[in-house]
Amino acid sequence: MMIVLLFGFACVCWQKKTKSRWIACCLFAVILGLSGLLAMTYSRGGILSALIAMTAFSALTRSKIAMGWVVAFLLGVFLLLPSGAARMRSMTQIHDGSILHRFWLWRGACGLTAMRPCRGWSPHACGKLYAQWYQPESVREHYRTMISDVLTISVRHGFRILFPLLLVCFAILWIAGRNAYSSRSAILAGLLCSCLSYLVGSCFSTLYEQPEVFPWFLCILIVTFCFTAGNCLIKKFAFRPLLDCCIPFATALLICGAIWFVGCWTNLSMSYRHFEYRLMHQGEEKNLVLTAFPCQKPKALAIFFLPADAFGGDKNIYGLPSFREWLKDGYAIVSVALESGRQGLEASKVALNMAVETADGLPMLVVGVGIVGNFALLNSDAKARALGLRGFIGIKASIDWPLEDLSPLEHVAEIEVPGYIMDDDNDKMDEFLQAAKAENKSVQGLLFPETSTTMTSEEEAAKVNQLAMELAAQLLLKEPRR
Repeated sequence: MMIVLLFGFACVCWQKKTKSRWIACCLFAVILGLSGLLAMTYSRGGILSALIAMTAFSALTRSKIAMGWVVAFLLGVFLLLPSGAARMRSMTQIHDGSILHRFWLWRGACGLTAMRPCRGWSPHACGKLYAQWYQPESVREHYRTMISDVLTISVRHGFRILFPLLLVCFAILWIAGRNAYSSRSAILAGLLCSCLSYLVGSCFSTLYEQPEVFPWFLCILIVTFCFTAGNCLIKKFAFRPLLDCCIPFATALLICGAIWFVGCWTNLSMSYRHFEYRLMHQGEEKNLVLTAFPCQKPKALAIFFLPADAFGGDKNIYGLPSFREWLKDGYAIVSVALESGRQGLEASKVALNMAVETADGLPMLVVGVGIVGNFALLNSDAKARALGLRGFIGIKASIDWPLEDLSPLEHVAEIEVPGYIMDDDNDKMDEFLQAAKAENKSVQGLLFPETSTTMTSEEEAAKVNQLAMELAAQLLLKEPRR
């Protein structure tokens, strides 16, 4: 931004052919130093934005000096900068780790936007949503944004915010560009191309959250608007309503349309047809509920009770890092984040009733994980069986709660559907199984599968997840009790 802005002022000083040429020489020296610093960052996005902005400056002002800077800068990067040529050539190597991961991220951002094109998602959840639903499962990267201003805004806020922002920016740049081209104004061209440099760089980074960058862009954009509006008012520039409105509108619409189209295309290749997060109100408590459907007709509905701090598999907890495998296998999903305790139990009952409406006659399974895993067992009673529940799976569930109404051990007699419990504590599990056997309940226990010390936590989680899916398939094969 600063390079092309200073270049505009330097050109104005040079054209005056007075003592101000000394100022121009000083500015050119500063520009040379900034250009060297930019090259040494090896930032492909920064270098590309500077080249595009300076090329646009040269086209608008017909400045040979600006085009000379472009040529000199490229020669400096390729010939003088150590590994500069290799770094620039890597921009065309799609399989480069940084570029490939960014393409995956942008593809996922388009998919998320296509899911909610108008409303967008929670401002702080876009990175987690990408990791949960779009990131290749062999990749374990964590993102907070979409590493692009346009895509981050589209995911967080939808087109209702993105489209007006693009429209305003493109309108100012288009009208200022026509003005600068007709008047050959180096100052206006410098202001305009400085904004262009930011917009190009923001395609490869999330700059609007950077307090040392975005305020400068905003100030320069406002000055560009004022400069252009002033020229229109004093009749130095003819405003053409049809042309100057249609071109920015069409460009903003084209970008939003491209994001939506790529997003729809991306979602067609995924293992799910639709997913939705919504709040479930239980008294003063609010619980986040996920509903997801596979592409094919679902064979059953899996209900997940997860600890509140691990909702949606944000953490690899007890073998459930992702729901995508369940969706690929044909399960519809309802998952709720619960707090432990009596309020969590009541919320689990409300979630179960919501799941019954979602199931619409499908057989249902309930899977409880960790500290809220006991809710899966406590909800496996005669009422749940009448609603269509076919079985339960408790993964490292809290079987022996000290509170009687939260302890599955105290409510074994009420269990009316078959189920499995998985744990790494054989003694605790045996106590529950013996109580279930005494009550003639169809409950079986399994120890966690053996893992080697060389396995990663993700590999261990995938192994447990696969076992849980096998148990779910066995539960569906069992005849429901009458």
